[in-house]
Amino acid sequence: MSFEKVIPVVYAADDNYYPFLAVSVRSIIETGSENNLYKIFVLNNGISEHGKNELKKLECKNLTVDFVEVGSFVSNIEQEFCVRDYYSKAIYYRIFIPDLFPEYEKIIYLDCDVILRKDIENLYSVDIENEIVAAVPDEAVANVPLFQEYTKTFLGIDGDKYFNSGVLVINCKKYKEYKVCDRFVKTIKRIKFEVAPDQDYLNVLCAGHIKFLDNGWNKMPISPNFNENDINLIHFNLTSKPWHYEGIMYEKYFWQVAKNTSFYDLLLKVRNEYPDSAKEKDKGAGANLMRLCEECIKNPETYVSIKEEI
Repeated sequence: MSFEKVIPVVYAADDNYYPFLAVSVRSIIETGSENNLYKIFVLNNGISEHGKNELKKLECKNLTVDFVEVGSFVSNIEQEFCVRDYYSKAIYYRIFIPDLFPEYEKIIYLDCDVILRKDIENLYSVDIENEIVAAVPDEAVANVPLFQEYTKTFLGIDGDKYFNSGVLVINCKKYKEYKVCDRFVKTIKRIKFEVAPDQDYLNVLCAGHIKFLDNGWNKMPISPNFNENDINLIHFNLTSKPWHYEGIMYEKYFWQVAKNTSFYDLLLKVRNEYPDSAKEKDKGAGANLMRLCEECIKNPETYVSIKEEI
């Protein structure tokens, strides 16, 4: 069967996250067109064979699922990766996507905690022009003055020009021209970003070369005054997970898709048995994020202060 378009979509996951990834992939199937071939690639460094087999069951006539081991690819730099709270080293894998997939000129990256409400072809077809990436301004930053102060003071980026890295359209040619991967290696060896690790690096490395998209392509469960008909993609970022808490904004869309996966009962069980200790840890993560922002703002050594040196 021939297809009108081949749309490559990359995720990054470990063995703890594949059930949520499955729901996201299922949402691509449910909103997609039978005229397109959706090629799903999962960057991983240790998803179990059971997890891989479960994800392969999602394959259908116009969607494939393949796994890309990145352990050896990042082995020379992963000791520099800074992780905290709910982050794992997998968050950094997206930075290497253009090198991992040299056959593509354009490619989409998605976090595992996103749900599609419109065909992802519409995102892939965005005219990225001559920019490195297309992305959406981070809605969380837009709603928290401390975050805005952090991006401006520490990173040198105005809050409304700081994008969320959970949804990216990557112009692989421009990404390589601007040597983003090489510059990332140099930068992480010189300064560690702890607030939003991979996202902060991508923002400073791509600054001035970003195609900003409408919030509808990365709508977070905050700022309720948004027409739901204009929501193309929901991103349950930070601790706003419908599989952990009831009452999360837009949760109905997650569960509508989850019902059509083999993980529905497991996800309900995860939510119903989410322990108080984990909820306290989530609260602590939020407080820690604020503390880190405050410390960085006060730190005399910022990315702004060493940018020319790098």
